[in-house]
Amino acid sequence: MGKKKEENLPPEAEEATAATEETGAGEAVSEEPIEADAEVDYQAEAQQNKDLYLRALADLENYRKRAAREKQDAIRFANSNLLR
Repeated sequence: MGKKKEENLPPEAEEATAATEETGAGEAVSEEPIEADAEVDYQAEAQQNKDLYLRALADLENYRKRAAREKQDAIRFANSNLLR
């Protein structure tokens, strides 16, 4: 089945297939330098994730404080109308 599909391919597709096979062999060679940079990238990514976490935590804390303050303001406003 695979041979029939390959036979029916136009010449451009055959060239693309051959080019893909050639680049596949080159990928194994280029992986080693990437691993050296990957360790540095992991540290930078970890620092960025920590920063995002701390910002989200601060936003959540600010939301809690604001919600509590708004609740108290609503209670005071409701009570002020009752006292009149």
